[in-house]
Amino acid sequence: MGNRFGIFGVALCTLLTACGTNSSQSNAEKATLAALKDPSSAQFGEFTKYGDHGSYSCLSVNAKNTFGGYTGVQQATLKKNINEEWQVESIDDVSHEACIQALHDKCLLYNQHTGKTC
Repeated sequence: MGNRFGIFGVALCTLLTACGTNSSQSNAEKATLAALKDPSSAQFGEFTKYGDHGSYSCLSVNAKNTFGGYTGVQQATLKKNINEEWQVESIDDVSHEACIQALHDKCLLYNQHTGKTC
């Protein structure tokens, strides 16, 4: 009986983690839409949270620019504000991996200067 509960507990934990990620990604997408020229054209891709508290993220987005053409996949860098809401810091023409590396470097500098973690 204890084994069944253990398996159920792992499954439930996995499900809740996945739901939390989807909700977080959905909220990051909403914040990103507000920063785009043509929000209705947005196509989202990879989403990665970064930092000990998941307070930073990279989100792949492709959307139309002012001229009506797609920009190609770019990376929205987001940070959670004091109310735990995502805010777009920038949208840059870099790879998803480069976005994550930039967040890593930013967190290292923050840690060195403050002794706190991201």
